Amino acid sequence: MINKWKVIIQYILVLIPLLGSIVLPIDLLWGIVSIKLGDLTDMKQMIYGVVSYKKLVSLGLGFILTVMVFGFLRHINKNKTFNTGSDYFDYPMRYFVLAGRRGLGYKEITLVRVPLYMQFKLLFNDVFDCMISDTHPTRTDKIKVVTLNLDNESDEINFILSDTYQIQLDDLPIEKRSLPTVLIERGTSFSGVRTYNQEFTAVVREQTNNYRLQYNRVNIFATTNTQHTKEIVLGSFKNGGRTGFNEIYVYEQNSKDYKFSKAHAIQ
Repeated sequence: MINKWKVIIQYILVLIPLLGSIVLPIDLLWGIVSIKLGDLTDMKQMIYGVVSYKKLVSLGLGFILTVMVFGFLRHINKNKTFNTGSDYFDYPMRYFVLAGRRGLGYKEITLVRVPLYMQFKLLFNDVFDCMISDTHPTRTDKIKVVTLNLDNESDEINFILSDTYQIQLDDLPIEKRSLPTVLIERGTSFSGVRTYNQEFTAVVREQTNNYRLQYNRVNIFATTNTQHTKEIVLGSFKNGGRTGFNEIYVYEQNSKDYKFSKAHAIQ
């Protein structure tokens, strides 16, 4: 919650000069602007020669101050990580966008404790310059691939990516269980321990390449750690527009029984 308020408070600070310009004396506004820009005598004469309505000039000065405050905040944020602390960062996308490279200028974010679907969105949209994943000990489990229902006619396909926890077909929404499905499992042991297996991400890339031109929509059901997720997004789904899937949906597990219920459109 603290990171959410971090965004709100900073944007309030940005807007204060513009709102204040409605009530503050115009000479005070000129004085504040001149602290940054120096002597503005010539500029004042030029502006008053064109615009006689002082309230309009006040709003213009307020806008200049707002831009200055915004630039200052971007400068002090540029070497900071946005989501510090131990919160679970399940915020709407707008807070990340307002904080990121096009907003308050936070340079980096850690994908840890960010919901899986939001990790996809952040990586797809390049919201931050640097998106950090966890690093895990390497373990070379044998990858298991199972295909189901490929003979069923459909324009969408499921990808089930079992990593830290195993996903069963019954965990999917009922209406998705009969769709063509590719199930990829990292090994046979699912203890919840996070490890890294390069072969796992390589197999995901291979399988998405196999089906990317056959289906319009892909549904992703995954329990991947952040290290795998980042490689999968960048290598299998956001690889220079060559995914072939026009629609990408990542399903979120609910907190009650960990079934996949809510779909989030990524592309």
